[in-house]
Amino acid sequence: MVKKDSNEGDGFARYWQESGSILLPLATIAAIKAEAAVALEAEDLAAEEDAETKKQAAIEIAALKAKTPLASPPAVKPGPRDVEVFKHAAVEELLDNQYRMDTTQKQSGQKVFEKLVNGGNRWRTIPSVKPADILALAAQFENMAEPIKALADEIELMNHLPAADFQITPILLLGGPGIGKTAFAMALSKIMGLPFKKLNGVEPSFTLTGSHPTWTKAAPGMMLEQLAANNCA
Repeated sequence: MVKKDSNEGDGFARYWQESGSILLPLATIAAIKAEAAVALEAEDLAAEEDAETKKQAAIEIAALKAKTPLASPPAVKPGPRDVEVFKHAAVEELLDNQYRMDTTQKQSGQKVFEKLVNGGNRWRTIPSVKPADILALAAQFENMAEPIKALADEIELMNHLPAADFQITPILLLGGPGIGKTAFAMALSKIMGLPFKKLNGVEPSFTLTGSHPTWTKAAPGMMLEQLAANNCA
């Protein structure tokens, strides 16, 4: 601990500790104390401003939530082929993030926000597809006979299971340009009653999955947008 000699009559004061001592002019000591006082005052002011900023942000978020409260889950019983795609807690968290985003981020996620705000329908319908309709595509896409047959068999199986267990194995079509991959995917989505969205292969992965909310231009991914905007699972 630094201590100070009591004799200051010569305009100096000695500060010392176990490792040694230092002789400082009283004017220097006064300047150091003044700077320390200013720094401490600035630190206290910054802490007060930070607390006020957080308080104001909390008030603004509360006001926004009051305007657009999250409704309780719908009381109407879902249909036999409906599945809960958006859990209530997950929607609440998504909307809470939306309140905290800046203007640019809010604009990016506005479509999803509007679809899910106020407890918007969190259920999506499993499409009802006939295997025969899938097999009929073979007449138009002869070179896709193998994936068409595999998909038709899987649809046949899934139609005998509860809607919540419905799933289709992803299909990867390999081949050069012009063999009908995109045309087949579009025709397939039409028969199954599904939305179609083409993703450029050179786009970054977050185009599909969404970017982190802390990014300046954060936006929902294509998967979330498609599920929010359409009624099918």
